[in-house]
Amino acid sequence: MKNFILFTILALSTVLTESFAQTTPKKEFTVKMSETDISIQPGKTQIIDVTINRSKSYSNTKIDLVFGSALPEGVSISFKDGINPLTQQQMIITINEDAMGISKTLILKAKSSRVTKGVMFKLKTNETIITNN
Repeated sequence: MKNFILFTILALSTVLTESFAQTTPKKEFTVKMSETDISIQPGKTQIIDVTINRSKSYSNTKIDLVFGSALPEGVSISFKDGINPLTQQQMIITINEDAMGISKTLILKAKSSRVTKGVMFKLKTNETIITNN
Protein backbone atom coordinates (compact mmCIF):
# COMPACT_ATOMS: atom_id res chain seq x y z
CA MET A 1 0.00 0.00 0.00
CA LYS A 2 2.88 2.39 0.81
CA ASN A 3 4.40 1.73 -2.62
CA PHE A 4 1.10 2.51 -4.33
CA ILE A 5 0.72 5.82 -2.47
CA LEU A 6 4.35 6.76 -3.13
CA PHE A 7 3.99 5.89 -6.83
CA THR A 8 0.77 7.95 -7.06
CA ILE A 9 2.40 10.99 -5.42
CA LEU A 10 5.43 10.69 -7.69
CA ALA A 11 3.28 10.40 -10.81
CA LEU A 12 1.14 13.37 -9.80
CA SER A 13 4.17 15.55 -9.07
CA THR A 14 5.68 14.63 -12.44
CA VAL A 15 2.48 15.61 -14.27
CA LEU A 16 2.26 18.91 -12.40
CA THR A 17 5.93 19.68 -13.06
CA GLU A 18 5.55 18.94 -16.78
CA SER A 19 2.40 21.09 -16.99
CA PHE A 20 4.20 24.00 -15.35
CA ALA A 21 7.23 23.54 -17.61
CA GLN A 22 5.03 23.80 -20.69
CA THR A 23 3.52 27.14 -19.64
CA THR A 24 6.75 28.74 -18.41
CA PRO A 25 9.40 28.90 -21.15
CA LYS A 26 12.99 28.24 -20.17
CA LYS A 27 14.17 31.38 -21.97
CA GLU A 28 12.61 34.52 -23.38
CA PHE A 29 8.82 34.35 -23.78
CA THR A 30 5.97 32.96 -25.87
CA VAL A 31 2.81 34.64 -27.14
CA LYS A 32 -0.54 32.90 -27.58
CA MET A 33 -4.01 34.04 -28.69
CA SER A 34 -7.28 32.54 -27.42
CA GLU A 35 -8.51 32.32 -31.05
CA THR A 36 -6.61 32.29 -34.34
CA ASP A 37 -9.53 31.91 -36.77
CA ILE A 38 -11.56 35.06 -36.18
CA SER A 39 -14.77 35.89 -38.02
CA ILE A 40 -16.56 39.16 -37.21
CA GLN A 41 -19.69 40.70 -38.69
CA PRO A 42 -19.28 44.24 -40.11
CA GLY A 43 -20.19 46.83 -37.46
CA LYS A 44 -19.21 44.50 -34.59
CA THR A 45 -16.37 44.23 -32.09
CA GLN A 46 -14.69 41.12 -30.70
CA ILE A 47 -12.25 40.71 -27.82
CA ILE A 48 -9.44 38.15 -28.08
CA ASP A 49 -7.30 37.22 -25.08
CA VAL A 50 -3.54 37.38 -25.63
CA THR A 51 -1.25 35.57 -23.18
CA ILE A 52 2.45 36.26 -22.85
CA ASN A 53 4.26 33.47 -21.01
CA ARG A 54 7.55 34.80 -19.70
CA SER A 55 10.68 33.03 -18.56
CA LYS A 56 12.16 34.06 -15.23
CA SER A 57 14.72 36.31 -16.97
CA TYR A 58 11.91 38.15 -18.86
CA SER A 59 9.59 38.52 -15.85
CA ASN A 60 9.82 42.33 -15.82
CA THR A 61 10.85 43.04 -19.43
CA LYS A 62 8.63 45.46 -21.37
CA ILE A 63 6.89 43.64 -24.24
CA ASP A 64 4.79 45.55 -26.79
CA LEU A 65 2.11 44.02 -29.02
CA VAL A 66 2.24 45.30 -32.63
CA PHE A 67 1.42 44.23 -36.20
CA GLY A 68 4.01 43.51 -38.86
CA SER A 69 1.87 44.76 -41.74
CA ALA A 70 -0.93 47.25 -42.28
CA LEU A 71 -4.41 46.28 -41.14
CA PRO A 72 -7.10 45.88 -43.79
CA GLU A 73 -9.21 48.97 -44.51
CA GLY A 74 -12.12 49.22 -42.10
CA VAL A 75 -10.39 47.26 -39.33
CA SER A 76 -9.14 48.80 -36.10
CA ILE A 77 -7.37 46.95 -33.32
CA SER A 78 -6.46 48.20 -29.87
CA PHE A 79 -5.07 46.57 -26.75
CA LYS A 80 -6.19 46.71 -23.15
CA ASP A 81 -4.53 45.29 -20.04
CA GLY A 82 -5.92 42.05 -18.67
CA ILE A 83 -6.01 40.99 -15.02
CA ASN A 84 -2.19 40.79 -14.95
CA PRO A 85 -0.81 43.28 -17.54
CA LEU A 86 2.58 41.51 -17.66
CA THR A 87 1.04 38.25 -18.88
CA GLN A 88 -2.47 39.05 -20.13
CA GLN A 89 -3.70 41.53 -22.71
CA GLN A 90 -6.98 41.88 -24.54
CA MET A 91 -6.95 42.58 -28.27
CA ILE A 92 -10.09 44.52 -29.26
CA ILE A 93 -10.93 44.11 -32.96
CA THR A 94 -13.55 46.42 -34.50
CA ILE A 95 -14.87 46.03 -38.04
CA ASN A 96 -16.52 49.10 -39.61
CA GLU A 97 -20.06 48.63 -40.92
CA ASP A 98 -18.95 49.27 -44.51
CA ALA A 99 -15.97 46.85 -44.36
CA MET A 100 -16.86 43.92 -46.62
CA GLY A 101 -14.92 41.04 -48.05
CA ILE A 102 -12.05 40.92 -45.59
CA SER A 103 -10.13 37.68 -45.49
CA LYS A 104 -6.56 38.21 -44.42
CA THR A 105 -3.86 36.44 -42.46
CA LEU A 106 -2.16 38.77 -39.99
CA ILE A 107 0.75 38.40 -37.61
CA LEU A 108 0.54 39.70 -34.08
CA LYS A 109 4.05 40.43 -32.83
CA ALA A 110 5.24 40.63 -29.25
CA LYS A 111 8.41 42.73 -29.17
CA SER A 112 10.91 43.26 -26.42
CA SER A 113 14.08 45.30 -26.84
CA ARG A 114 15.97 42.11 -27.84
CA VAL A 115 13.45 39.55 -29.14
CA THR A 116 10.34 39.46 -31.33
CA LYS A 117 7.88 36.56 -31.28
CA GLY A 118 4.77 36.25 -33.41
CA VAL A 119 1.51 34.40 -33.83
CA MET A 120 -0.45 34.19 -37.08
CA PHE A 121 -4.21 34.53 -37.20
CA LYS A 122 -6.91 34.66 -39.85
CA LEU A 123 -9.37 37.60 -39.85
CA LYS A 124 -12.59 37.40 -41.88
CA THR A 125 -15.81 39.34 -42.12
CA ASN A 126 -19.14 37.61 -42.61
CA GLU A 127 -20.78 39.60 -45.39
CA THR A 128 -24.54 39.98 -45.50
CA ILE A 129 -25.90 39.64 -49.02
CA ILE A 130 -28.99 41.72 -49.70
CA THR A 131 -31.19 40.73 -52.65
CA ASN A 132 -34.13 42.66 -54.01
CA ASN A 133 -37.24 40.74 -55.13
